[in-house]
Amino acid sequence: MTAPTENELKFFHCEERSALATNGGRISTTEIISGAINNVWPHVLRAQRENGDTLFRKVALKIHQDGNGSLASAEFVIDGPTLGGDRIVMFGATPTDTQADIVDGNGARLSSIRFFCAGGLVNAVTAGASIITFAVKDAGDADGIEVGDDIRLTDKLTPSSLSGNVEYHTVATKSVSGLNITVTTVDPVANDYAAFSAGSGGKVGVVYSAGQVAASNGTITRSSAAGTFDDGSYPLTFNNMGADEHEISILHAGSGNFTATSDRFGTLAAGMIGANYAPLHPTWSKPLVTIEPGFWGGTWANGDTLTIPLHAAATFIWEQRDVPAGCAPLSNNKVILVNRSEGI
Repeated sequence: MTAPTENELKFFHCEERSALATNGGRISTTEIISGAINNVWPHVLRAQRENGDTLFRKVALKIHQDGNGSLASAEFVIDGPTLGGDRIVMFGATPTDTQADIVDGNGARLSSIRFFCAGGLVNAVTAGASIITFAVKDAGDADGIEVGDDIRLTDKLTPSSLSGNVEYHTVATKSVSGLNITVTTVDPVANDYAAFSAGSGGKVGVVYSAGQVAASNGTITRSSAAGTFDDGSYPLTFNNMGADEHEISILHAGSGNFTATSDRFGTLAAGMIGANYAPLHPTWSKPLVTIEPGFWGGTWANGDTLTIPLHAAATFIWEQRDVPAGCAPLSNNKVILVNRSEGI
């Protein structure tokens, strides 16, 4: 197993990008190009600025590697506030959820969802301090940070800037006054940061930890009187580039032969229990999964079935953009979603 490199961690769109209940869904094969205009968010049009608008976008971070490495941890944070009147928050997603799963009957984000906010420093912070006050754009964003959360403090213009500082701290206490959120940190700040103004100065983002990331399979089920399988001694193996979010159904024809279909990709290559079975992803031309001969046991008769849920080497994030009514226009507004991961 080789740990993925930075270049092998890629953001992808999900199946649908819309304002409909079906927005979101499974990972797509369309890569999000960092820095490209409208790579995630469409333009905010006049009617949306005048009347207000809320839009959701779901993205996936995938280990797009011709190998089987994994991430011990994957963390996400919004780099800072946008320069426009809009605001962005984020929250965790599942591999298959859609907008219908995250909003109420009025189209608002479900109140039960834990989300994460970002803002700009209200006052300068000096090295050695442990009190940080940052401003958000909506009072409701105060719920986007909790005691025990990690925060990212930075004054870099962009995450890749060579100049500037970035550090992470754990929140010990939190208080709120209007749009200002004040936290004390467990450890003191290591560097000096100016107040945030017009895109420069200190920014705070609350970290969302998505945990481990690896390709995997769910619970395998069978319909057979005498056929068995041993995924303990012969676990399914994965190529991260080819692994995807779908379910494979195997239909045995007797004599050790079988056909297979995917609920996403349709008919797959046929196989036999006496050889490795490794159907290819139709876009990436890498195995969706590999099943070794030792996996099969007993006697698989004609008509017996095996169903395998499969999961991509990916983790998923929802972002929410709120545009208040009467929002002024702004060219070249941008949102930066930062990922910090540790490969194994």
